Amino acid sequence: MTTHTFRILLLATTLVASGAANPAPVYEFFTLPVSGNISGAPGQTIGWGYSISNLDSTDYLVLTNLDAATFLNGSASGLFDFPIVAPGETVTETFDAAVSQGLYQLTWNADAPVAFVNSGDFTVTADWYNGNPFGSGTPIDGLTGVSLSQPYSATVGASTFATPEPSAVVSLLACLAGIAIRRKRVAS
Repeated sequence: MTTHTFRILLLATTLVASGAANPAPVYEFFTLPVSGNISGAPGQTIGWGYSISNLDSTDYLVLTNLDAATFLNGSASGLFDFPIVAPGETVTETFDAAVSQGLYQLTWNADAPVAFVNSGDFTVTADWYNGNPFGSGTPIDGLTGVSLSQPYSATVGASTFATPEPSAVVSLLACLAGIAIRRKRVAS
């Protein structure tokens, strides 16, 4: 083995060993529902939740940005609360329009056409910190602006208002008539 070949092997071994000893931290980002597919009737507010897991055992994950494609036939708004995720932890927020909680919400226009679809990607961006960012933690060089994306789609569905069957209406009217007759007899 030549000296040159030996040096290349030594350098390669050192690089592999240092990479294995200090792998870049990793995180996971998922929409809720995990499929990213939701639907709702015209005029309805629908939305997505999220789950973010910090798979690193020592560094903190600080979420800094959320991007989404343009939405048509409705009004969309971000609900994302930009969590700080401690090492080994997971943060999960389900969508709840009543308390403005989740990742994103979309209110379909009242005249949104049935079967219309908005689709694209949600992209979250994060920075890694070598400790608690509210303590002595500082951003890790080369590990800022790390992005992950998840696909989504929102479909306009048919209105879900049920039309009662004629027999149900007749039964309801007969029941109400019976109550009225009984009340009249008791009052007499």
